[in-house]
Parts: sequence; C-alpha cells; structure tokens
Amino acid sequence: MKLKSKNMRWIALVGLVFLLWACATSDNVNERIKYWKDLANTELPIGSTKDQVLVWAQKHSLHPSGMYPPPQGFYGNYASYFAESVPVERYLRVCAEWEIILDFHFDANNLLIKQEVNEHGVCL
Repeated sequence: MKLKSKNMRWIALVGLVFLLWACATSDNVNERIKYWKDLANTELPIGSTKDQVLVWAQKHSLHPSGMYPPPQGFYGNYASYFAESVPVERYLRVCAEWEIILDFHFDANNLLIKQEVNEHGVCL
C-alpha cells in the first residue's frame, strides 16, 4: 500500500509541474506586459484625472474590457481596458494566447491612485 501512495504522489507532482509549465506565460508576453507597464507609468503618472486616462486609452486604441463593459470603460472609481492579445507557441501549451488588460483605480476626486497591467490566458 505504501508503494501505491508514493506512486500517486509522484504522479500528482509530475502533473502539477506539467500544468504550471503548460499555463506559463512566454517571453513575448512578458515583453508586451513590460511595454504597457512602462508606457502607462510614463504617460499616466499617479494623480492623472479620469479624463486624461480616457483620452490616453482612446489615443492607444484601447477598448473597455469585461463581460458587459460600460462605453468608456469606467466602473465607478475603476477602469479596465483591453490592450492586446499576444499569441504564443502552442506546442503542448494549454493557452493559445494571452490578453493584456490595463486596470486603473481612482480616488473619490477622480484622480489616478493605482494602475495595473494584468494578463489572462485564452486557454482550451
């Protein structure tokens, strides 16, 4: 019975390592994430207004993200924009591409207090 338990642990470990590898982002995705982080940090400093973020998003042809996004991408004191899809080599990978999403958070005065660049895999 001990042998079976050790084998199951080994199989589970190998499966977990495979899943982590299969779902990992690739270098080209990481490069695009860095590009968007650097661009947003340079052109939209903390303290920018909602209007400035909207103009910036339109300038860079960003589209509101989410299941049913509002026309300008704002959800109260939060805005989310789809930046791009980055295809990845799919040899044994679960995800064919990664979507890059830019999220902006505002305070009660509609001033930018936080920005994030996130990626989401488009998988199976």
